[in-house]
Amino acid sequence: MTTKLACAFIAVAACAGLRAGSITEDISATLYGCSQCSSPQNILPGTVLTDIFTPKLQLTLGPGSYTFTNGDTTIGDTYSAWNFQGPVSTNWVWSFVVANDSTGVVLMDDYIAGVFATQALAAGATGIATYDGNTLLSGTSTAGFVDTLNLSSTTTLDLFVDDYYLGDNAGGAAVTVTGNGIGATAPEPSALIPLGAALLGLACLRRRA
Repeated sequence: MTTKLACAFIAVAACAGLRAGSITEDISATLYGCSQCSSPQNILPGTVLTDIFTPKLQLTLGPGSYTFTNGDTTIGDTYSAWNFQGPVSTNWVWSFVVANDSTGVVLMDDYIAGVFATQALAAGATGIATYDGNTLLSGTSTAGFVDTLNLSSTTTLDLFVDDYYLGDNAGGAAVTVTGNGIGATAPEPSALIPLGAALLGLACLRRRA
């Protein structure tokens, strides 16, 4: 009986468990920034920011490891790069910042050093810069960038560009976040069917005992 119950509980856990999901966030350079951010700059993880602009683009994630990739691999599309002096300027850059909302501590800073004449050039920059202050993107374009973030507890993240004046900006950065904590607390409707079946099986086992 104990073995059967254990198997049933495992089935339930598998149905409701932490399966990997992903979400793409569009970080508009006209909406999300902070007063302590230059335009742009490399903000090292651990830096404390005290004035992240409101409204905030926020994402709450559970404990686990998350992969961040460029959510816009179509070079030249709206959120493949951003400009800190308007869409007709030649000041195109690629960068974004992720901070802990409750503490203001920067957890991730992905930044391509350099200013480019066009959006497409910024979106395809290769091997010329660092992210998180120490990692060379040698041979890899921003479109193929990958970075990881590990969270030890449920955390609300703020996502924004490293700029203090947003009024003349254009474009933004699209970031896809993938990890086991995405969608784990609220199963999609399709996931509820096997979960219900597992619960029914558990009930049947209990009645037969």
